[in-house]
Amino acid sequence: MRDSGNDKSGQVVDGELLSANTPPRKRPRLRLGSILECRRELVKLYTEARQGRLPTQEATRLTYLIQAIVTTIKDSELEEQITKLEKIQDEELRAKNRTY
Repeated sequence: MRDSGNDKSGQVVDGELLSANTPPRKRPRLRLGSILECRRELVKLYTEARQGRLPTQEATRLTYLIQAIVTTIKDSELEEQITKLEKIQDEELRAKNRTY
């Protein structure tokens, strides 16, 4: 079977149809492991939306997801602090019980 060159198959990336022969664009690795990294990404989203390079609906959706990540980071950090405090409290209680 011969390729007629009219093949419309491909992949849509950022609203742009790429042909099957177009190599995929490399995107920088998105880092959202800290609140600071999430803040930086939110600033990028805001800037792109303000400049019209990103539809506001898409920016809103991504902002919501990043806010969920920030909440998870905060909860994780709080849980870690509570665990440390409980460990210190247990150690102090054991030390106190040994002295009596």
